[in-house]
Amino acid sequence: AAAATGLHADLVFAILAVLAKANTGESRQALLLMSQSEDVNVRVEAKVLAAGEAAHNELTAMCDNAQPMVRMAAVRAARRHQVKNAWGGISRQVKDPAFNERGADERREFLRALIALSPERGEPIALEIAKKGGVFTSGAREETRVAAVEALGELSISAQVASALRELAQARWGTSEETRTAAQTAADLITQRLASGGAGASGAGSAMGSASPAGASS
Repeated sequence: AAAATGLHADLVFAILAVLAKANTGESRQALLLMSQSEDVNVRVEAKVLAAGEAAHNELTAMCDNAQPMVRMAAVRAARRHQVKNAWGGISRQVKDPAFNERGADERREFLRALIALSPERGEPIALEIAKKGGVFTSGAREETRVAAVEALGELSISAQVASALRELAQARWGTSEETRTAAQTAADLITQRLASGGAGASGAGSAMGSASPAGASS
């Protein structure tokens, strides 16, 4: 557990998931200890694994924390553990006009969670963001559009979304070259996924969220 401190978020998840799966007295104690860690990724993940659904309300509130790093860690954990209750707050933040002012990494995490936690509601919102161009090109807005497009390409298994992204890839007014290229790539990814029967979509937390919370009954 201590070795997880300071590592990339994905490695933190992998290490702590091993402890949760072990589900021994020592591993549960380690998770409780790490739930007080100064490393926000370790702290948030350990809390969820140690407390299970009891931590979901706290995790949902953390998605709206004043500190960007806490928000990002909470949103990653909400997506990983499929905390559906967090979707409403995440969608409100994505729709906020000030969303474009956030860091690029945070916007990507929020958009992934938006789609992963509720594809039927999240995909239309992400698609609307992707299509939202303008007379004057804004660097921050285009970054958000690209992030929305890439999230759809990573997670969607909708032929309708793929078709809409192909249309966006052909747009010439109010859309940057980067956005058009990202839209074409995303459409191709979705089409490939559909051709393989939907395999490869990572939005449902399938492989990522396979570990049971420590102490959970099977």
